[in-house]
Amino acid sequence: MSENCFHCGQTIDKERINFDEKSFCCNGCKSVYEILNMNDLGNFYELNKSSGIRPNDDNASQFDYLDTPEVFTKVTDFSEGNTTLVTFKVPVIHCSSCIWLLESLQTLNKNINYSQVNFTRKNVQISFNHNELKLSELAKFLMNLGYKPVINLETAEKKEELYDKTLIVKLAIAGFAFGNGMFFSY
Repeated sequence: MSENCFHCGQTIDKERINFDEKSFCCNGCKSVYEILNMNDLGNFYELNKSSGIRPNDDNASQFDYLDTPEVFTKVTDFSEGNTTLVTFKVPVIHCSSCIWLLESLQTLNKNINYSQVNFTRKNVQISFNHNELKLSELAKFLMNLGYKPVINLETAEKKEELYDKTLIVKLAIAGFAFGNGMFFSY
């Protein structure tokens, strides 16, 4: 009889890790379970049985490029003082448990101010202290929780162009209105 992982719900094929009277398919799932319980977030599993996602064991340095100034500026939404706001695409968001966990990130990491999920767009917006938590570390943190962000620099550049064009159009309209005496004087 096959057994399923307590965290991700997948069938345990190769290794079986027993911890806290539960079975896990890998150390990643066991680690996420431990993180959740250490931070009093154990009710994650009560929201939706087998709702966890198996963490990906990808190369740990894959997000280091996010810390270069050129990429950081393109990927982030806002950065001032020590606060940065970033929106990551996370396609594996699939249920209320995912939303709950991703909106509880500030309880898992003191350098995260808040996080908000847009379920229909499959993204999470995160405000964090970039002096204490690098953008690459934030991406790795999400990946270790099983929510690997998808980062597309082409999309980030197009978003930047869209904002610039919108601002130019608004300025042109305002200039046109001002030049044609559209403002009222009393």
